[in-house]
Amino acid sequence: MKRCIVLVVALFALSIMGCKSDSDILASYKDGTITRGEFHNWIDAKQWARESILKNKKQQKDKLTMMAIEKIAIQKARDEGFDTSPDFQAVAEMATESQLMKLLYTKEIKDKANFEEPAIKIRHIFLKVRDFKIQNGKRIPLAGKELTQAFSRAKQKASMIIEELGKGGDFGKLAEKYSDDFSKKKGGDIGYVVRDMLLPEYADAAFKLQEEEFTKEPVVTPKGLYIIKVDENDVITPENIDDIIEDKVQVKRLKNRLYRKTAQKYLDDLTNKDDVVFNEKNVTSRNNDAVVFKVGEKVYTIADLEKRIEMYNKRFKQRLQRAGKDRIDATDEKKVAIANNTFKFELLKREAVKKGIVDDPDYIKNVKNRQDLLLAREYMNHIGSKGVTVTPKEMIAEYNNNKNERYYTIVKTNGKRTKKVEPFSKVKGRIEALIKRKKQAENIREWREQILEEYKLNIDESELEGE
Repeated sequence: MKRCIVLVVALFALSIMGCKSDSDILASYKDGTITRGEFHNWIDAKQWARESILKNKKQQKDKLTMMAIEKIAIQKARDEGFDTSPDFQAVAEMATESQLMKLLYTKEIKDKANFEEPAIKIRHIFLKVRDFKIQNGKRIPLAGKELTQAFSRAKQKASMIIEELGKGGDFGKLAEKYSDDFSKKKGGDIGYVVRDMLLPEYADAAFKLQEEEFTKEPVVTPKGLYIIKVDENDVITPENIDDIIEDKVQVKRLKNRLYRKTAQKYLDDLTNKDDVVFNEKNVTSRNNDAVVFKVGEKVYTIADLEKRIEMYNKRFKQRLQRAGKDRIDATDEKKVAIANNTFKFELLKREAVKKGIVDDPDYIKNVKNRQDLLLAREYMNHIGSKGVTVTPKEMIAEYNNNKNERYYTIVKTNGKRTKKVEPFSKVKGRIEALIKRKKQAENIREWREQILEEYKLNIDESELEGE
């Protein structure tokens, strides 16, 4: 009996020893460690598939190395005051905004969605009308009598197909034979759709059909003719959509569309409140005090809009450089778009504050994770940019060596597509940005190697999971 008790206790002790704990230290370096719990949270924050990474020790080692470098970069950035610089503050502010919007969307739109949307599962046969002709190697649009004749020929073909269907022809097989649409491989199956996914004339015809009915007349659109058949007819709600529709890709697509529709109504309701005003005509004013919009007591002027544009310039500095630009092209159209986006954000931010979302633990945690990630990235970009210059000689050499592979456009000559090398003056900005990126990447690579050597990163492989 005693032997049995001893054996049970021993087995229990071994099982305890074999358990993985969040406090286990997976990696250590000078002045720091990474625990299992921290590693898992970091993977989740990156939105990577945790299960996949934890199956493979090599992946874990690579990711732990990446995480250690990020943590060291964050600490160095704070030690040097980089996190308080105006450029990073612009990045951090936009990151905070995005996390606030994300959580508000989840809690107020997705979690509370209450749609009831008519949906139909359809098949169709599409007969494309060729609305052009080739003349002297050029595409000439059809018009007048020629275009009418093209549609007439398509209608004759559609009438023949509808006649076959009337005699009991198989819709799927006829779609495979005649349709000019990508769905022909699936017998014309489009899956489930809601009305606002369709052209008005298509939707009007399709939603009049009962299950197993097809259109007795082809539906005419600018691009061609459709013969439509309804396989199923339902009303989808958040509660039944997963049961009605088997295809999970379609479910996700429809949910996202219906969530966006719900979100637009939510935003429209906020826009129509009595203490909200948007003055689009003032967006292009040169008067810094001109009021662009009001949301309650919040007054947003042209001066505020210019600050916002400057924030975008700082936030998207790297992206602009890749395009060979220093700043956003602040056209009137662009200013209106930025003003509209900022107006929507202020409306939503007020709601988030009212509902206490700014105090939500998930929001606070997500903001910190996102800002840390951005701080590491922006600091390493800062390191990479140090001392980087591009000489005219380097730019000309890059152009001459790669103009036929990188710096060209495709033009049509006598109906044939040919390469046309762009002039150096036109691609100069792109070339400079390309060379800068290469030098920056090399600087960052060298800095990472130096950091790993200096901080003596050690990964405890015995604590890793998988193989």
